[in-house]
Amino acid sequence: GNVEYRGRCNGSPVSKQFAAFAISMLVEQKKIALDDDVRKYIPELANFGHTVTINHLVHHTSGVRDWTSTLPLSGVQFDDVISFEQILRMAYRQKELNFVPGSQYSYTNTGYNLLVEVIQRVTKQPFRKWTDQNIFKPLGMTQTHFSDNYSEVIDQKALSYRGRKPGKYQERTNQLTALGSSSLHTTTTDMAKWLMNLDNPKVGGKAVVKWMFEVGKLNNGKESSYAFGIDVGEAWGAKVAEHSGSWAAFDTYMIYFPEHQLSIAVFSNHYANSWRPAQK
Repeated sequence: GNVEYRGRCNGSPVSKQFAAFAISMLVEQKKIALDDDVRKYIPELANFGHTVTINHLVHHTSGVRDWTSTLPLSGVQFDDVISFEQILRMAYRQKELNFVPGSQYSYTNTGYNLLVEVIQRVTKQPFRKWTDQNIFKPLGMTQTHFSDNYSEVIDQKALSYRGRKPGKYQERTNQLTALGSSSLHTTTTDMAKWLMNLDNPKVGGKAVVKWMFEVGKLNNGKESSYAFGIDVGEAWGAKVAEHSGSWAAFDTYMIYFPEHQLSIAVFSNHYANSWRPAQK
């Protein structure tokens, strides 16, 4: 059966598959190419002495540093207001990469924020508007959008809570706008519509959906398990695609079994492990 989580939950890193899907749509429309240098679209990025491609960003092999590690070095805390523009400024000021692009896999939210900026510049539309028109509305995902304003009022929005002691909770502040890597607001019912599109592609078509399962390859030819915003592998003797993530006290997880046409999405707005009784 399908159980709907009535509150709109922040999708956290589950958001990445939608940014990757948008990239694959633009690839199929020949508006971008995976081997394109990102600086072709975002010249503000430094010349690192190595070409960083769209493909590198999609598969987390770019060497671009993750803002969740770099922004705190400047005193930013995760419950502060963190804007999309602030994340981009950090990326533009980066002078060196963590490694030669394609030589390693290292998960970085910044890469997906840069992908969104590429999408906005190519389509000449805000990412929220483009995804509404090209993904969410065509799939009937009426309770889903990328929030580009942390202070907007969202009907039935679920807040996240952290336990302090038994029966006592505190609301976790969420003032983040990280388009592409996070900031997706959705419900389990809408997420089910999205996951069914992987089985029967009404939006994007089979060619676009096929890209979603293309894993990255390192310069030495070794494959990683990360595809287009999802991890691809095997579990319980079956092929799976999955992703998890968290922000504030939101936790999200999705898993898809293509051979069985089975998908599961779990959203939580309670960080259950934040309180533990004193050890005796």
